[in-house]
Amino acid sequence: FAPGSGEVTLSWTANEETDLTHYVVYKGPAPNALDSLAVVAAPTTEYVDTALDPSVINYYALTAVDTASLASESSAVLMVSFPTLSTSDEAISFGDVRVGVLKTLQLSLSNTGSDTLFVDSIYVSDSLSGFSVALGEMNTSRSLIDRMALSKSPLGVTPSEKSRSRSRSRGSARSSSGDQSNSRSRTTTSTRSTTGSRSSIKNNKDPKTTRGSSRSGPTTPGNTAVDDSKESTQATTNSVLTISTEVMPGESIGLDVSFMREDTLTVANELRITSDDPLGNDVVSVGLSGRSVAPVLVLAADTLDFGNILAESQLSVMVSNDGTDTLNVSAITFPTGF
Repeated sequence: FAPGSGEVTLSWTANEETDLTHYVVYKGPAPNALDSLAVVAAPTTEYVDTALDPSVINYYALTAVDTASLASESSAVLMVSFPTLSTSDEAISFGDVRVGVLKTLQLSLSNTGSDTLFVDSIYVSDSLSGFSVALGEMNTSRSLIDRMALSKSPLGVTPSEKSRSRSRSRGSARSSSGDQSNSRSRTTTSTRSTTGSRSSIKNNKDPKTTRGSSRSGPTTPGNTAVDDSKESTQATTNSVLTISTEVMPGESIGLDVSFMREDTLTVANELRITSDDPLGNDVVSVGLSGRSVAPVLVLAADTLDFGNILAESQLSVMVSNDGTDTLNVSAITFPTGF
């Protein structure tokens, strides 16, 4: 899953000078490389930048301009950066899998943002579904492997309250004078959104940067299951990964997602990833689907009664496959005389 570029809302306390006419908002890739972004007429004290690229660190500053076209000193520079969680696939389909056979597919999680991403847990929403997840070290960034603290929950245990409730989103805003950063704030939300983030610039006189914040709104993922034959009580090994680690920009976590059941069943479920991505992805769901199949040999009759015969006689019996997978008949043997 990859979020939209989002937006950032800049706000500030109004300049109280009577000859104020407008504000100029500046933006750039570095504190000393800012260009004019927008002119905001007084008394408006807010500007929404809808061209926010979360993969790039953005810097903002502000000046106030009066009727004589004289500009105030620039505010402190605000640095806005965000982590962004993206997945290599939005859904994984296992297709038909023979009963008792384990099939494994790969999924990658990446931080494509410009700030550190904290991944809290990765879990299958239904621990009895037959799906399981494990760390795929071959597809995980080596730098991340070296510092990762990995623990697995006991067999069949559903996600802990911490895993279910942690849905923290974080951006960072730093204000500085010139190149000197002197403050950083972290903010939290609890649910999923696509509306982006919010940062603010405030002071009591001329505009100066004082704080940054982020916001998001809710969306709740769901899951379904369709039973082909009967309910199952099997537990899934490794249904939860608790990964307390920071994922730096450009790093990836590789996952081995597997499916196996001991009965025939069509299953639709979700793999969920909780993190502090502030752009509406604090809980990301990846769809999982699979169908466990098996052949079933059926004989039309379990006995053939030839009765009393004086010459060669023939009777027929139907052999059929009533299952959901291909039946391979390797041999048919007969006792002596038949």
